[in-house]
Amino acid sequence: LMFNMYLILDISTKLYSPQMKRMNNFKILFFVWFDMVLLHSTPFNIFMDLRA
Repeated sequence: LMFNMYLILDISTKLYSPQMKRMNNFKILFFVWFDMVLLHSTPFNIFMDLRA
């Protein structure tokens, strides 16, 4: 949950810088896939909780 909040803040802040727009589109797609696929396994949840 904490990582998702940080991710939403990170995306929403960087979305408004026009020079990084193309890179951010790729990053948003990657992080959405990363969140949907990888973070649902228990070791990744524990790892991300420790990192946050």
